[in-house]
Amino acid sequence: MRFLITSRLFVHATKLVRDRTGLDLKKSRQIVEEIRYGTYVPPVRDTPVVRVPGTNLAERTRALKAAGELHQATALVVSETGMTEAEAGLFVGALNAEA
Repeated sequence: MRFLITSRLFVHATKLVRDRTGLDLKKSRQIVEEIRYGTYVPPVRDTPVVRVPGTNLAERTRALKAAGELHQATALVVSETGMTEAEAGLFVGALNAEA
């Protein structure tokens, strides 16, 4: 999601929110804008917890990668390390599925 927003693909990000949450267009756009401007966005339904106590960045990234969420895995690495998207993509690609 954040990858789409940082890439200025707001329509795609809104569609992703709609697909994942079942919310209407107006509420989905509002969520994308809130994420874009860094305001708090409460969960809209049960979602997998990415920050599990005792897990490190690599473990959380592996979990997203295993779930097929490569964009979210890359965005997680970018947000927590300050890497560029290209560097984060290489990091995600280098992680083995099993640890």
